[in-house]
Amino acid sequence: MDAAQLQRLKSALAAMRDGNFRRRLTVTGDGVMAEVAALFNEVADRNLHLTGELSRVRRTVGREGKLTERLENRGLRGLLGVGDRGVQRSRRRPGPPRVRGGPGTLRGRRR
Repeated sequence: MDAAQLQRLKSALAAMRDGNFRRRLTVTGDGVMAEVAALFNEVADRNLHLTGELSRVRRTVGREGKLTERLENRGLRGLLGVGDRGVQRSRRRPGPPRVRGGPGTLRGRRR
């Protein structure tokens, strides 16, 4: 990995942090940087899909009042633990949609 490759990775990561999931890295060669670029692109694809699904569910719940609307699970395992459990509103309590996941959904290191 040279300095230019690391700079492109840093720039793409900053864009992702800021919510831009359309940014992609060019995958060239067969070294570690190519693997990192491919993995980055996969994460960006999943995040883009998830934000689209969250928007769709929000619109459906808001417009049609379908309180049972769920996320489409398309290989999102591990991402906030939502996967096949989805995002839904509680039928017992009004309020904003809740992300539901399994044990340890939001565990991780804090910095």
